[in-house]
Amino acid sequence: WKDKTEEERKNTNLKFEAELVVTQALRQSTFEDETTTDDHLMHLTGTATDSRGTKYYTTKNSWGDRSNKLGGFLYMSEAYVRLKSVSIMVHKDALPNKIAKKLKVE
Repeated sequence: WKDKTEEERKNTNLKFEAELVVTQALRQSTFEDETTTDDHLMHLTGTATDSRGTKYYTTKNSWGDRSNKLGGFLYMSEAYVRLKSVSIMVHKDALPNKIAKKLKVE
């Protein structure tokens, strides 16, 4: 994003850009150069897929329902979530039984 001109930023929704292939090396690099930080929480509420088959997570942002035209929700691509997530928290009821048993979660 920072490498785009103001004009490119304005028109970014008008063209398709291929998703990054996210590797552990890339994740580590973005954490070390501080383009990925651990200072914001978001609530993933669902998934969606576009016409090209790209998976997105429906995300409720903590900035509130008036923060954008989607009532505070936004779509984050699976590649973006893979790159930018530092930790994930899941309610114990969402764990498959086999994993809950292995982790000794009651």
